[in-house]
Amino acid sequence: LELLQMRFNPHFLYNTLETVYWMGVKNKAPEIQSIAQKMGSFYRLSLSNGNQVVSLKAELQQVQDYTDIQNMRFGNRIHLEICVPEELLAARLLKLTLQPLVENSINHGIRETEQESGMITISAKLSEKDLLITIEDDGVGMDQEQLSKMMQRNTTIIGHGYGVWNINERLRRNYGDPYGLQYESSPGEGTCVTIRIPADLPKLG
Repeated sequence: LELLQMRFNPHFLYNTLETVYWMGVKNKAPEIQSIAQKMGSFYRLSLSNGNQVVSLKAELQQVQDYTDIQNMRFGNRIHLEICVPEELLAARLLKLTLQPLVENSINHGIRETEQESGMITISAKLSEKDLLITIEDDGVGMDQEQLSKMMQRNTTIIGHGYGVWNINERLRRNYGDPYGLQYESSPGEGTCVTIRIPADLPKLG
């Protein structure tokens, strides 16, 4: 995670994006204004002032920003639906958990379909003392061999196995063996990944 964050120089980045934003204002280019704002929000949430644990609301906002940026590139072909009860938005989880999984759904699921378009649905619910977050897409899907290889550390299957292994390992090391990622997928029917973590909700009152 620290290696990922070292790629960013936040002050330079924010100053540059602010310059791009005001160039968009000056030249009456709302698309440039919008993408500069989205990128600024995306990277601000990625860094999150050095915090390793963030709210589910922040993670979902980062996913929304990322998807909006992708849609600016690819002509609004990605439809994102977030179905998370308001009372769960304050739940805490490791940052940079959701966005890489959504990125996989787009790049290795939806964009590999014939239409290069599709739907991603994110939902969340409580199961006893655990929080279950699901990310489901209607992309090309995977067979069982691809699924098993994707969860291995040194795999190169479909180009993103290490990212999935890394997220799963971070969750397991932080929360324990019962927690992490669980994938379900079939060729031509899309993919669903469930994130299981302990329910960390602020106490009321």
